[in-house]
Amino acid sequence: MFVLATGHMDEPDVPTGTWISQRPDIIAKAVACVTIEHLGAQQWLDVNGVYQYTGMPEYAFAQTQNTGIATPFLTACQGSIAEPTICGNPVAFFGLGAPLNSDGIPTNGFIVGPAYLLTGSPKGEIEKVDFNLMYSQISVLTDFIRELDPLSASQIAGTRVPITSA
Repeated sequence: MFVLATGHMDEPDVPTGTWISQRPDIIAKAVACVTIEHLGAQQWLDVNGVYQYTGMPEYAFAQTQNTGIATPFLTACQGSIAEPTICGNPVAFFGLGAPLNSDGIPTNGFIVGPAYLLTGSPKGEIEKVDFNLMYSQISVLTDFIRELDPLSASQIAGTRVPITSA
């Protein structure tokens, strides 16, 4: 079973940690978790005092502490416009998948963190979303899940390399 976690920035109302404790039947069957945040984000930065579009997609970060989940993800990204994507082992696992990762479930937390994420603008910065990029990222994530599907739980886990945060 793959878990697709939700509730970003809504932990008080949709607490992933509480959901895990309330549904041990699902968690016991989980072999992977994939979280997806902020697809299609374009890079907007302050360039010489002017906040402007850089012409680039925002960098995406796929965090995992399991080698078996990292390789299929990187394979799915190659040659797509979803690059640049960085796949790394975070010093502190953060985001939606953190509670599942803490429970030892191999997790890929796909996070794009645009500078405008928390602006609170009336339209939510929807005009800054590149829908072709979003489609490519969805395709990459779909291919990634297809790559995971035939693998055993131990293959998905690979080697777990947790890094204790300082």
